[in-house]
Amino acid sequence: MKVRRPLSLQSRILLAAAAVVIAGLEVLALLLISPLQRDFEKLAAERLEGSASFAAADLDSNLALHLETLKRVAASIPPAIIGNPAAVQRQLEFQAALPQLFPASVVVVDHDGISIAAFPHLPGSVGVSLADRDYFRAVMAAGEPLIGRPLIDPVTQQPVLPFAVPFPGADGRPAGALVGILPITANTMFGSFDALRPGRGGHFVVVSRDAELIVAATDSEHLLQPLPKAGSNELFDRRLRERREETGVGPGPHGGNCLSASRNLKNVDWFVVAGQPTDEAFAPIRNQIAYIWPATILMTILIILVIGLVVSRQLIPLFAARTAMRRMTEGEMPLAPLPIERKDEIGQLLASFNTLIGERQRFEDELRQRGLYLAAVLDNFPFLVWLKDRDGRFLAVNVPFARAAGLSPEEMVGKNDFDVWPRELAERYRADDEAVLTKGVVKNIEEPIERDGGRQWIETYKSPVTLDGEVIGSVGFARDITDRRQAIEQLRLAARVFDNSVEGIVVTDAAGRIQTVNRAFCELTGYSPEECIGQRPSMLQSGVQDDVFYRDFWQRLLESGRWQGELWNRRKSGEIYPEWLSVSAVSDGDGVVTHYVGIFTDLSERKTAEQKIEFLSHYDTLTELPNRLLADDRLRQAMAHAERTQRKVALLLLDLDHFKTINDSLGHEVADAILRGVARTLCDCVRDTDTVCRQGGDVFLAILTDIGDNDAISRFAEKILERTAQPMLIAGNELVASLSIGVAVYPDDGRNFHTLLTKAEAAMRRVKESGRGACRFFDETMNSDALDHLQLRNGLRRALDRGGFVLHYQPQIDLTSGAVSGVEALLRWRADDGALIPPARFIPVAEESGLIVPIGDWVLREACRQAMLWQQAGLPPLMMAVNLSAVQFRRGDLLQTVIIALTESGLPASCLELELTESLLIADNENVLAVLRALKQLGVKLSIDDFGTGYSSLAYLKRFAVDQLKIDRSFVRDLRSDPEDAAIVRAIAQMGRSLGLRTLAEGVEDSVTASLLCTCQCDAAQGYYFARPLPPEEFVSFFRARQESSPEELE
Repeated sequence: MKVRRPLSLQSRILLAAAAVVIAGLEVLALLLISPLQRDFEKLAAERLEGSASFAAADLDSNLALHLETLKRVAASIPPAIIGNPAAVQRQLEFQAALPQLFPASVVVVDHDGISIAAFPHLPGSVGVSLADRDYFRAVMAAGEPLIGRPLIDPVTQQPVLPFAVPFPGADGRPAGALVGILPITANTMFGSFDALRPGRGGHFVVVSRDAELIVAATDSEHLLQPLPKAGSNELFDRRLRERREETGVGPGPHGGNCLSASRNLKNVDWFVVAGQPTDEAFAPIRNQIAYIWPATILMTILIILVIGLVVSRQLIPLFAARTAMRRMTEGEMPLAPLPIERKDEIGQLLASFNTLIGERQRFEDELRQRGLYLAAVLDNFPFLVWLKDRDGRFLAVNVPFARAAGLSPEEMVGKNDFDVWPRELAERYRADDEAVLTKGVVKNIEEPIERDGGRQWIETYKSPVTLDGEVIGSVGFARDITDRRQAIEQLRLAARVFDNSVEGIVVTDAAGRIQTVNRAFCELTGYSPEECIGQRPSMLQSGVQDDVFYRDFWQRLLESGRWQGELWNRRKSGEIYPEWLSVSAVSDGDGVVTHYVGIFTDLSERKTAEQKIEFLSHYDTLTELPNRLLADDRLRQAMAHAERTQRKVALLLLDLDHFKTINDSLGHEVADAILRGVARTLCDCVRDTDTVCRQGGDVFLAILTDIGDNDAISRFAEKILERTAQPMLIAGNELVASLSIGVAVYPDDGRNFHTLLTKAEAAMRRVKESGRGACRFFDETMNSDALDHLQLRNGLRRALDRGGFVLHYQPQIDLTSGAVSGVEALLRWRADDGALIPPARFIPVAEESGLIVPIGDWVLREACRQAMLWQQAGLPPLMMAVNLSAVQFRRGDLLQTVIIALTESGLPASCLELELTESLLIADNENVLAVLRALKQLGVKLSIDDFGTGYSSLAYLKRFAVDQLKIDRSFVRDLRSDPEDAAIVRAIAQMGRSLGLRTLAEGVEDSVTASLLCTCQCDAAQGYYFARPLPPEEFVSFFRARQESSPEELE
């Protein structure tokens, strides 16, 4: 039988390389084709989605434009002229945009569905009944603008799309409708579809879900055709029934499969489908794949040929070496190094062969060198090292061991312990060796040795030496551990000091985690060691120090390695206490910080003593009030604050009348009790920001801060005189204290403590001279002003009790229609002599005294009552705007007041508008927000008064959900002459329109300003150009006259 020769190395390499190349290229081709095909399909889908999205957005925009245009036209036709067909026809003919957006027709239909005007005005277009049309019935029922279902126009027999907008009637129901008819084939609506058609075979389809019709399509034969039967196209069914926006492959309109994407419209229940046959959509990728496979096969053949050539050239040196080695083996040539021509793997193989010749000699040299190295290591090792046989004879020792024995290493060989050491030590060492040899265990011994008059501690380590599992001897080493034992003793001493220290000590690692604490730390903080270890010292933070303090603490500690100072920490019980803390960094030999040590002392007792000393130096011991020294400091602070805020500070000197008589007759104890009682009374009368102190004897000082006017000082003095006049029962005696009060005011009377005190004393003396028991200002003018302020406040109370207030109403005009859209209620005070007192004079007094709350309640009730009376008299519902004061939010129950006013009057909440200031919205957000939310839930409208003059924030416009912005008269007054005011008004109007808010301009004084406001798209206005604030009966006459005016006259 013929033996088959094995394949050569070259053949095997070629076959293996060919297999790898073919498999690799096939896999590469598959990996290339799969993502390429996937990415292309994704790209085709995204292109269709983009076309569908653009078409849907364009169609949505056109629908919204047509409907919004129709709404503006409807808004421009006053409801009052619906009964005048000729006037309505003229209004339609003025609308230039109608022919372009509604080329078919625009029709005005009355309540019964009869067309009363049309544009273009064609024969037969007026007098036609549209009452049976679905879109007419829907808009009359809903009262809202709508886009009807597509239908076939009964006159032109063309597909059209109806738009309808209702006219509001006086009873709240539609009085008719404005109808626009748009041909579906109009280029203005669907003309962009041809330009967006995806590819040659692509198509667009617009589908109405509620009508279940095709509204528009690239192929006109599908126009207004019914939809495919349910189940015939699952992708289409999901888009129709489930309102999904998705992309996928499904049946096409002309047979075959189609890749399509859909997008829903926002303004109507339609969706747009953009599609393209899959043969056309995926044709490019199929062409690419058709070229990849032939290229792969050709590349495989070329790579195999190249590999064959390279392998043949690479193996030539290997074949030559094989021949040379065979000849050396057979003795045909002597052993000699093979020639090396290359440095690749074959060259390395030949180099390895050449190395074998001298390997044995080099191996022996290396063993000898290793022996020398080992001896050098042992001789330089700081420990005593030895090797013994089973009989205890030394086989080898290092130089330190031989030196300790007084011999050389060579002399030690063959000796035993009895030949070297004293017998007592030798017997101990031999016993330890026997234990190691017989038991086969490691032994570690620490023992003291008396040597040279001192004690040394030696640590000895002995271990058995085994060979093939048999113990043949022992090895050991010994070292001096005296220094380590002494260090341990020092550590134990330090631990005792650590545990018994009266100061708290804490040790942390470099990362600030607690490693240990002492007993004093636990006693001072209340935490056990288990609760602290692993935590950070920040667990003790009290919150007294801020982040800046701790940043400075760490900066100084890291820079200098130490920090000390006072801080406040918190015990486990929650008690905050002061401590004096010293922190030091502990570093290793390389200067790297490894730990931090903190030592602290509780300063609570020292702080208590310091506070007591501080109290005695600044407070009166009898009354516990601040003394004159502290009063001087408090007054300096109050004057500095007043200087910054442009306010006043009052210094009151209060002297007890006839106190000497009481002291002399009833004794010091009663007199002291009276002083303490008066001190308590004075403290009860002042605010937290004010200061009461005892000047000495029977004299007190009161420092009143943040004073706006002298009336506040008078009220305080009246309160003190009233409270101190109440009897006090002391030691069985009913006593009444009387005070004489002198007042000096900063900065009017002086700018330092001494000057103000001197003038307050002078004023107090005049009180004494005038009969005591009263208050007097240093300056007579102040007395007059305070009296006038007091009289004004009393007059407000009388006017509230006797009905001295009236409301006038200023009309608010809609700038689009010219009609009256609402009124603003304005408060007037008719004095006893019949003269009207301006609000600028009495409103600040009312707010400061708190009378604005009951006055505001009356205004709300009266305004709501009057608005309801006008409706009962035949006037349409008008928006009643009422101004609110910030004091009503802080002191009154505004929500309850509004509910009562609406309930008592019967006025709908939607007819009430409350005007708020910007400062009110940012003063107390959460409280204001809660009240405003409740008002919005009632249906009350909210308006921002004087918008743009304060802290105008878009954030609170969104958060407080206001309905209207009132543009301040300061911007409106110079509108026609100041470009900056004009820009501000336009910006506010545009912003309001963008946010869905109405804008109203106040202070309109002439027709030019009114026209400019119309140009700025402001919604409404008020001012003397339209009407001054009117009494109720005059407003009715104004409204009726305005209502009877023609649209041209209103404009």
